[in-house]
Amino acid sequence: MRVAPQARLSPDVVRARALLGLLKQSRRPVFILLADALGVDALPTWVTLPAQTTDGHLLALAAAHRALLATCDGGIPGAEIIP
Repeated sequence: MRVAPQARLSPDVVRARALLGLLKQSRRPVFILLADALGVDALPTWVTLPAQTTDGHLLALAAAHRALLATCDGGIPGAEIIP
């Protein structure tokens, strides 16, 4: 999980912090740590800008572990969108 409040996505850091607190208190869903040994060669081909690197890396990491990247960001091709 990456929590990265950004002005273009959500300028409300206070709300992001509160939501993270609720998530930490929740027993569901269960989160697991994924080992990360991926290099830059694993980035999806749509990653062409530095700003896309983390999103592409997280997507590739999920795929390497047969998982899904769940996000509120509709700009990540292949990710599961959380409304």
